[in-house]
Amino acid sequence: MKKNLLTLVLLVSSLTLLLSACGEKKTNKANAAYEFKEFTIGQYTFVTTSAREVALIRADQSITSAELSSTLSYQDITYTLTSIGNSAFMDCSALTSVTIPNGVTRIGDYAFAWCQSLTSVTIPNSVTSIGGCTFEGCSSLTSVTIPNSVTWIGYGAFRGCESLTSVTIPKSVTSIVDLAFVGCSSLTSVTIPNSVTSIGDDAFSGCKSLTSVTIPKGVTIIGYNAFEGTALYENPANWENGALYINDCLIK
Repeated sequence: MKKNLLTLVLLVSSLTLLLSACGEKKTNKANAAYEFKEFTIGQYTFVTTSAREVALIRADQSITSAELSSTLSYQDITYTLTSIGNSAFMDCSALTSVTIPNGVTRIGDYAFAWCQSLTSVTIPNSVTSIGGCTFEGCSSLTSVTIPNSVTWIGYGAFRGCESLTSVTIPKSVTSIVDLAFVGCSSLTSVTIPNSVTSIGDDAFSGCKSLTSVTIPKGVTIIGYNAFEGTALYENPANWENGALYINDCLIK
């Protein structure tokens, strides 16, 4: 009887260990650290940033339009696109339009720089930051809607966008950094929200068509030459005793 009982105990113990081992194997596989991958699908090259997330790091230079999907599959794994990497579309001179899917949170530095045929960009509410020089030299870009989710617009983000006529800066932005809109020669009006407290050096310098701008009372810093070369700067009516005023705000 004791022998039979001991055999039963050993059998149950062995079965328990076997089940535990199987369960551990599955758990480890599911939670294993992701393997770094770089892969190309069609005209786009991606790199993994986590087990199920990727960044788009490069587009074919011949691309003419980009309607990106929020998810993509590679080797039986489904990934979510969460960022557009630095210089991803840089110098894609034939690119005319871009739709960035919901789920992307970051657009990197120089991501669309010198896309000279780019006329329209759709930025989703998931994006929180637009990198430095992101749209620099996009000379055909006429308008852009920046969603309220964006909290940071980088250095020189729209520098040299010569066809840009209007821009609305969202209430989520607290500062307009240096050279953000420098050389946007067709820009006629700018709405700056009450959330903004500083305007950087040369932020609107060279915007020669700029005739209307609202500067909120909360702005405490206006950088060097922020509005030099604008229609506001050249208008004698805005000068008094050698000082430039815009909306009763001392600029220079």
